[in-house]
Amino acid sequence: VMLDELKKRKVEKTEYLDSFNYSEEMNEGQAIVDIDSEKSLTDNEKDALRLKYYFDKDYTEISRILESSQSNARKLISRGLKKLRTKYARGQE
Repeated sequence: VMLDELKKRKVEKTEYLDSFNYSEEMNEGQAIVDIDSEKSLTDNEKDALRLKYYFDKDYTEISRILESSQSNARKLISRGLKKLRTKYARGQE
C-alpha cells in the first residue's frame, strides 16, 4: 500500500513538472545547460534545479512540490549546482 502511494506521488510530481513549457532562452553571458541530459544529477536534483531556475520557485514551493523539507530542497539544489560547476569547470560536456 505504501509503495502504491509513493508511485502515485511520483506520477503527480512528474505531471506537474511536465505541465510547464520551459524555453531555452539565452540571456547575455549565460550558457544554457540541458538538465535532462546531465547524467551526473539525480532525478530529484534535476527536478529541484528546474523548479528553482526555470520556474523561479522559492524553497518553500520546491519542498511542497517535491514533498520534502525546505532543508532537503536546499541540499538538492546545492549538490546539483556543485556537480554542474565541477563538470563545467573542467570543460567536460
